[in-house]
Amino acid sequence: MFRLIKLAMYAFVGYSLYQLYQGMMQQQQGGGAGAFSGGTSEGGSAASRGQNLTGAGAGRTVETLDNDGGSVRHSVGRGVIST
Repeated sequence: MFRLIKLAMYAFVGYSLYQLYQGMMQQQQGGGAGAFSGGTSEGGSAASRGQNLTGAGAGRTVETLDNDGGSVRHSVGRGVIST
């Protein structure tokens, strides 16, 4: 029983390492659809931006509704600084 659990743990760790390796290789080759591709809307590739794996850190604008039916736009997400 414990051998089976141990084998399952080794398989899970091995698969995780394989997926990590595949993601890093896809990023080095300039693949745009991988999990590590990041947002490159500022121009340049992810490698030229100093290995910023998670993107630029800009928020997005969302429209919310008030009780009276009016709508207000808010910036939400990473990198949003309220002024």
